[in-house]
Parts: sequence; structure tokens; C-alpha cells
Amino acid sequence: MEPLRRALSCRSFIPRHGTVAAYLALMLSMTGGAYAAGAGAGASPRLQSGAPAKAGAAALAAGLRSASVSSDGTLKGGVGAASAQRAGQGKYKVTFAADVSGCAVTAFSAGASTNSSTYAPAQVNAGAVSGSAAYVTTMNGDGNPADIAFSVLAACKGDPAPAEAQVLYANVTSSGALGKQLGASAAARGGQGKYSVTFSQDISGCLLGVSSAEAHSSSNTYTPGQVAATVSGSKAYVTTMNGDGNPADLSFAVIAACPSGIAPSSSSSKQRLLGASLSSSGALGVSLGASSSARANQGKYTVSMSSSVAGCATAVTNMNGSSAANAYSPGMTAAAASGSTSYLNTMNGDGNPADLPAHALILCPASPGTGTGAGGGLVRPGTGLNAGELVSVPDTRSLYANVTSAGKLDSGAGARKAKRIGTGRYDVTFKVPADGCGVAVTSLGGSSSPNAYHPAQVSAHAPSGTKVSVTTMDEKGLPQDDAFSVTVTCPVEG
Repeated sequence: MEPLRRALSCRSFIPRHGTVAAYLALMLSMTGGAYAAGAGAGASPRLQSGAPAKAGAAALAAGLRSASVSSDGTLKGGVGAASAQRAGQGKYKVTFAADVSGCAVTAFSAGASTNSSTYAPAQVNAGAVSGSAAYVTTMNGDGNPADIAFSVLAACKGDPAPAEAQVLYANVTSSGALGKQLGASAAARGGQGKYSVTFSQDISGCLLGVSSAEAHSSSNTYTPGQVAATVSGSKAYVTTMNGDGNPADLSFAVIAACPSGIAPSSSSSKQRLLGASLSSSGALGVSLGASSSARANQGKYTVSMSSSVAGCATAVTNMNGSSAANAYSPGMTAAAASGSTSYLNTMNGDGNPADLPAHALILCPASPGTGTGAGGGLVRPGTGLNAGELVSVPDTRSLYANVTSAGKLDSGAGARKAKRIGTGRYDVTFKVPADGCGVAVTSLGGSSSPNAYHPAQVSAHAPSGTKVSVTTMDEKGLPQDDAFSVTVTCPVEG
């Protein structure tokens, strides 16, 4: 009760649907909760409909952002995603409307097929993060660069927590060191490619999203990798392997979503979080809005959801991992969606269909039209912005602008205009004052050609009123006209 009492006594606290629901779930959890046994051997516990979260759950919860990107680099949808671009064969850059450098960023293949006999082996890595940009590498089953549709799921401290689940996360280096995290207390390397991550609470009834974090911002660098995971008590055991499925030390990110007992609903302020755990036979275990599941063929599964999942970002994790230091289970996963049905593909290390237990996490905009860009957030009175122009981060507002090399405002949230005032010099004007705000700027001068490079440097000057000045330069530091993206994150007074 103490976190709730302190929050309600804070002058700057303005309750949101998700915040109130999260605290109600926390209060309910203190009275205890009931879990029902999951159907089928090997399935995770299935949370009873309307049941509260586990007793003693920590008052920690991250928010989620997502991006659904096609193989040509088109941003199809997401929550808090601003843009996407293809930088080379199998190389992509996804820009969010706010900084993701302190988040856990994961990426997964979205190249699955709804046909029960078609498979698309793929290996996908995420991890290189710079400000609001995340870099993703996609490869075929042999580990060679290939253009493949994918989904990004990022867990970020400070974002509004979804009402449906408590979200925790951890970034772990290849040596086993624990990086940026929320709710994780320790990480350790137990052998080549074998790791354990200890959380501050039991995660045995949670859904996991785990991916390699060995992506590179360089457009010609690739590190094939496969991952597998399993859970026991408060520990997640993660196995990392190279493109051939042999043990290899790789950095990775893990996201744990623990159901709160509140059903996924489109009334959530910004997003809907859905998910399911499946046994290798297709039996449904933990459910977040999943009504049923089935095995359609070897390594082919369908999951029926309570609402449409078309255009949503889906993370599928191979859960055939082991806590044993010498046990490995190579595997690849992919997802696709049609209407309210999610299609999951599981494959062995060679890319051939194989029945594997899996976890799926699906993040959707709350309603059509609110997913792309910075939309879907709640707007505080007096900000001067229209609905959908803020990323809903407690006590902050985040604005952004994408500007062409000619100084044209291409897209943005809360941006009024842009102007080129000289070679490599630009002014971006926002709708509200940016004094005292944090500014991040990224070059957008990449090329879709796999062998074309565009060295560039960018810098932003301290905001003055509603204006932010940006300088773009070549690799030698000389003025050069270049497209760029600028993100402004400001504190909001109560």
C-alpha cells in the first residue's frame, strides 16, 4: 500500500486508466491469487480468468513499445514507433518517438506463413541502439543476410505499464554481465552460451520474449544467432547459439510479461497486450486474451485471440531451453497473423519444421489508427497538442520531427515546421516550448542499396523557446545537407 499512498500524495500525479488498473492489480495481489493447471504436459500454468497477480509481486513495471516492419523496410504499425528504413540487405533501422537506449529491445521474424506446410527459416537480431534508433539484422536459416519482415518489442522503464501484465526486463552481455534492467537482480554465465537471469519475483507464470542482441549499426556486419529459454521460479535460463546451432556466447535481451488478471481490452489508454504459452503439442498454457490453440502440422500452430491481431507486433520465443549447462536446443521461430488468429512456426536449428514449446507476446495499438508514430497517448491539459501527438510517458512529453535534406518537415508529432537556413544548418519549430528538454538527433541519410554508405555526423543545439537548431556534417565534420530525425523529451509540471 505504501507505493500507492505516496503516488496519490504527489502533486504531479495524474491518474491514467493503465496506472489505476496496475495499482488495483497490485492491491488485489496482496490478498493472494489462484492458478489453474495448464492443459497438456509441459504447458505453463494458465491464469484463471480475472485472477489477480501472484502475491508479493513487486511494484515494478515497464511499458512496451513495438514496431511491425515489412521486408522492404516499411513501417506497417506499432506503438510509439516513428519510422523504419532498410539500410542494406537484411539491415534495418527502426526509429522510435523517444529514446530506447535504456530499454530491452528484442526482434523476431514475422515471415511465417498461414499455410500449414510452408516454413520460412530466419534468424533475427536486435541490440545496437543509439538514442531513439534500434538496429535490426535479419538472416535466412543459413545465417546469410536476407530481407525478412520482422517485429520489434521494446520494454522501457518509465513508459506507462499495460494493465494486462507486469512487464520486467533485462539486458545481458555475452560475458554474463547484467546491463540495463527493471526487476532483475542478477545474471550469470554458466558455460559457453549458457546464462541465467534472476528476477526479483517468481516468473514461472509469465510469458517471455527473448532475442539475441548482437545486431550492428554497420550495414555490412552480421552475427547469426539462435536462442532458447526456460523458466524455473525467479530464474530465466537462456541458451545462445551461433547460426549453426552450436553453443556461442552472445549478448541477449529478455522481456517477462506477468499476467495481472485484467483481461486485454481496447479501452487501454495506448495499447493491447496479448499472448500465450504453448506446449509442443499445441496445448494452451498461460493466456493473455487467447481463447484456444491448436497444432496444425509439424511445427505449425494457431492461436485464437479475443480481438484482431492483424498489424500487431508479435514476439515468439523457443521455450525448449534447459537449465543444464551442457544442454542445447537450437531453434528458430516466426509469426504471422490474419484477423484474430496468430500463426506460429517453430523450426529446429537447420530450419526444418519441429514441434517446440513456445511463448508468444503480441502488442497492438488500442484501436485502428493509433499505432504508428507517437499516437495513442493521453494528452495532459495545457500542452497545446492534439490527441495522438504525445508518447504517454509519466511526467514527460515526447515530440519528434523527421526532416529531409532540403529542410522539409516530412513527418512528426508536435512539430510545426522545419527550415534549411544554410548548408547543413536547420531549424525545427515545435508547437510547445522545448527549453530544458532532452534532445536526440539521428542521421536519416542511409541508403537502401546494400553496398552504398553515407558517413554523416549530426548535432543539436540547446533549444530556444519552441525552436531546436540542428547541424549536419560529413565524416570530416564539414557542413553537409542531410536528412535527420530529432526527438525532444520534456518534463511536465504537475
